[in-house]
Amino acid sequence: MSPDATTPSGVLLAIDGGNSKTDVAVLDRAGRLLARRRGPGYSPHVLGVPGSVAAIETLAREALRSAGLDLGPVAVAHTAAYLAGVDLTRERREMLAAVTSRGWSRSAVVDNDTFAVLRLGTAGGEGVAVVCGAGINCVGVSGSQVVRFPSLGTVSGDWGGGLQLGAEVMSAAARAEDGRGPATVLAAAVIAHFGVASVLEAIEAFHFGDFSPERFGELCPVAFRLAEEGDAVAGGLVDRLAGEIADFVGASLRRLDLRGRDVPVVLGGGILAGGDRRLLGGVFDRVLPEFPRARFVHADEPPVIGSALLGLDHLGITGDTAVRAAFRVAA
Repeated sequence: MSPDATTPSGVLLAIDGGNSKTDVAVLDRAGRLLARRRGPGYSPHVLGVPGSVAAIETLAREALRSAGLDLGPVAVAHTAAYLAGVDLTRERREMLAAVTSRGWSRSAVVDNDTFAVLRLGTAGGEGVAVVCGAGINCVGVSGSQVVRFPSLGTVSGDWGGGLQLGAEVMSAAARAEDGRGPATVLAAAVIAHFGVASVLEAIEAFHFGDFSPERFGELCPVAFRLAEEGDAVAGGLVDRLAGEIADFVGASLRRLDLRGRDVPVVLGGGILAGGDRRLLGGVFDRVLPEFPRARFVHADEPPVIGSALLGLDHLGITGDTAVRAAFRVAA
């Protein structure tokens, strides 16, 4: 840790903003965790930039207040905000402008949450990280080169993440029930999971808003379980997701010209955190033949730790050991 790490020159505000949850932490310059608050997803695609910034600010004020501090540049040296849904240059620019205009801290960095996961799994923040939670995205970093993906869904070529996988489970169940598709235990599993009389009843519940779209994500464990039990349709969905994750990794490594080099590949997000053997095995089997020196890292710590480490990096403070220990103690 650098010599000035404990000087009273302002705290760090670290933020991990996801589609399903938001995690805010306040740390001193020695890497000690002073406060932490968690809340619901903040998505700018749903709330808009002003609404999402206001939602994060509420959590930030609560966290700082519990540490006896006020939100603002007097107390907060730097904001490190790594957020889902901040994928394009315009989105990053608009979100940073909104954060800066609110005067949270003396300096601020806003970027995609994939960078926090990459830093969580690497010492220097270089390599490739795939985040598969409610959605899916990837980043690759090698020196000054950065590989990004738009992560805007079908329009940008994306497939995967918990919400889409769950929607595909519903689709397969619907087609099995009405005869358009192959038989699959997914149909009975959907009926049992939602407590309905038929897949059609569940479809109507989603269509009329009785079930929110976020409930598609509840079907991911169903897909993994039935794939493990041998259902061919469920297995096909898991295999497709493995292929999509591997495609992100392979494209990043090729674009960064990292074939034949030792490189960390960090896997994070709620879906990958589940550690499904078929899913992970499918990723390894697709990546390693072309990139045998890729080193897979399972990021099972909270991504806000990655945000905190990036924030300390920005301040010129080395605090990996202290920060990780602080969050373990607080867990």
